[in-house]
Amino acid sequence: MLKVFGDSFSAIIKDHHQNQWFSIIERTLNKPLLNVAKAGATNLYILHTIIEQLPSITSNDIIIINLSGQGRLPIGANSRKSWFNDQDFFLSVDDSNKQKLTFKEQKSIQWYYDTQYLPEIVETDRCINNIINLVNFIDKNIGAKVILWNLTALNNTDNDSRFNDNVSESPSTISTNLWTPLSNEGKVGWVDIIYSNKLNISEEDLHPNAKGHLFIAKEFMSTLIPKRIL
Repeated sequence: MLKVFGDSFSAIIKDHHQNQWFSIIERTLNKPLLNVAKAGATNLYILHTIIEQLPSITSNDIIIINLSGQGRLPIGANSRKSWFNDQDFFLSVDDSNKQKLTFKEQKSIQWYYDTQYLPEIVETDRCINNIINLVNFIDKNIGAKVILWNLTALNNTDNDSRFNDNVSESPSTISTNLWTPLSNEGKVGWVDIIYSNKLNISEEDLHPNAKGHLFIAKEFMSTLIPKRIL
């Protein structure tokens, strides 16, 4: 089975499902798909979904994990809401609905984010390291094929905050050999990769367009089946 974890770069989009990168891989490999990615998901939410699925992962599975934006703040029970730096709403990962914040709520959360949350994650992001520890375990002890890719840059002190969820700094992470090649051990984020190759939907929407999804699928297939041409 092909099992996909992540945020909106991996989430199923109604009416566009067949053109998304995971559907291309699903058809190419003729494997059933389980996609639990959600638009707006934080890394903590992604970690929770991997742990939930862990008992069902077998050596026959292909696991593709999309690390979300480092700067997203998880909110609420089971991290089912997200807050993006400087935004005036919570985003529900279940239905993508936005909950408007009052001025006081926004200022209070901004204070917490700036003084408590951000200083910690730019030094050592325990959530990201927990995900990497978990995928290393899946690779070595379960034997499933794992591909890890990152929305924003990690292990890099010179980041463009536009491509990094409004965060210009990023932490060092623990070692893994499971990064997709273009991630360059996590140093390059896929928002930047897509934008640099002019594969984004628009200047305002940095998600991959149809050619961008094909580009991503080819990158992953080169790892799954070397020299395979889609």
